[in-house]
Amino acid sequence: MRIMRPRRSYFICATPRTGSTLLCALLKSSGVAGVPESYFRAQDFEKWGTEWDLDQPAAFPDFLNAAISAGQTDNGVFAVRIMWGTMDELVSSIKACDPKASGCDLDVLSRIFGEVRFVYLRRLDEVAQAVSLLRAVQTDVWHITGDDAPESGVSPEFHYDADKISGFVAEAQAHNAAWRKWFSDNRISPHHVVYEDLSAEPAGETMKILDFLGLSLPPGRQLAAGNKRISDATSTAWIERFRNEKSMV
Repeated sequence: MRIMRPRRSYFICATPRTGSTLLCALLKSSGVAGVPESYFRAQDFEKWGTEWDLDQPAAFPDFLNAAISAGQTDNGVFAVRIMWGTMDELVSSIKACDPKASGCDLDVLSRIFGEVRFVYLRRLDEVAQAVSLLRAVQTDVWHITGDDAPESGVSPEFHYDADKISGFVAEAQAHNAAWRKWFSDNRISPHHVVYEDLSAEPAGETMKILDFLGLSLPPGRQLAAGNKRISDATSTAWIERFRNEKSMV
């Protein structure tokens, strides 16, 4: 398997509804920190393969080369966003097509992606995270930018569901625990980013990541993202209702 290895790479490791779309947009806007996207979700392979003009179904080495090309900036930095569960799929796919890929997961990734660093993004308020996920699943609105904001007055139907919120809280906790174990098992010290800090100071938190990666923002370049907050008074009410109900159990 001939893979065009990037000069350096980093993975944004996260769970859903932690601000990863905002963070990816900010890092892209730097012009030097790769083009982070969720390239390796199995359900998106056909979409990416079509965008990259690959034969369908694409052979994984061809897909991998195309992803590395798409995810790089001109300085040779590759970036990717990845959720828990997808990491195992990626490592297994690399091993399946490269018999020399062995050792721990970090060894396997380093063989393909060169010098690899990791950014770990999590949300402290897991109830708010779960409510955000519930609304996204029910409405199929995952993010809003200035270009694709819904028409005024249009509000897809959604409803409060305590059981699903509870399930999403448990899932976030389990996936965060799995990420922490994976970092420990692979002797990785990731750069930690907290959603609440990113939301309050998006440019400042992004600059910390650039420092961690050893990258400098080009002169005159401004960090920017068009993402808009989706949470509203309904989200706040659901969060308070869920906490009140749990406190009475």
